[in-house]
Amino acid sequence: EVHDADTGRHGPLHRGLDRAALAPVVGAQDPDRDELRGRGDARHDAGAGRAMADQVHGIGILDDDRLVSLKIHPKPPHAAIAQEMVLRGDYVTPTFLGQPFLDKPILFFWAEAASLRVFGHNETAVRIPPLLFALLGMVAVALLGRSLFDEATGLVAGIVYATMLLPLGVSQVAVHDIGLVPFMCAAAYCLHRVFHTEPSVASAFRRNILLLSVAAGVCLGLSILTKGLVGVVFAGIFATCLALNRPAATVRLGIALTIAVIVAGIVAAPWYFAMEAAHPGYLHYYFVERHLQGYLTATQRHAGRP
Repeated sequence: EVHDADTGRHGPLHRGLDRAALAPVVGAQDPDRDELRGRGDARHDAGAGRAMADQVHGIGILDDDRLVSLKIHPKPPHAAIAQEMVLRGDYVTPTFLGQPFLDKPILFFWAEAASLRVFGHNETAVRIPPLLFALLGMVAVALLGRSLFDEATGLVAGIVYATMLLPLGVSQVAVHDIGLVPFMCAAAYCLHRVFHTEPSVASAFRRNILLLSVAAGVCLGLSILTKGLVGVVFAGIFATCLALNRPAATVRLGIALTIAVIVAGIVAAPWYFAMEAAHPGYLHYYFVERHLQGYLTATQRHAGRP
């Protein structure tokens, strides 16, 4: 809730929020350009959205007059960002409180926005996408375990993943991390199938390698749209481990991974280029500052911590 200066009372932040209310806020300026060019230690705030979120106790998801309170300390709630996406009709730039939110890619916001449009602005709609991603993750883990070992191991792996505290917890809230697991495991599954493909018939062998490589690339492209390059990095590590295990498979794994990375770029590039066109400097900010510097240095803050 926030204090209403006109009435002297406290009320939900998003009550009565509509396109007309958002338009003056998001249409009057392009604040993220200054944010990208000279934000010093506050670069992580992405249009000051994070700083605003630190001061907000809860934010409302509207369902007519019914309000579902979502606690958001210390970072912006993805459900509220998806709600603004639906209300504004802008499915390229995520915003929080009218300011561009540049720290996360778009796929999870799209899933949340689609659920809000189909099921309405309520808590159930917010919780459906992470739950579905968690179920897909369980299936993907089971398939990968079965491919790596045997059917019983795959079944146990899926059950263990579904009952682990962290996946179980994040499947109940709107966070991107739960969406990364199914895509990353599915890509690893495809690469492992390439690893085990035997060149019995040349034409069938090449076709199978191509199909598996393209499938892995689509999964990696979706992972890039979910959580950046982390899925690609893990796929590269996984393929390297497979090649070390069987050096004879190195060439076909290298070819498969190359095709997969190209396909992943084709899948993910349109949105990233659209963001760069709308917010010049975004690609450098997200991939160099948030990724490279975030992994190698302590300059990039996460959830209010170094």
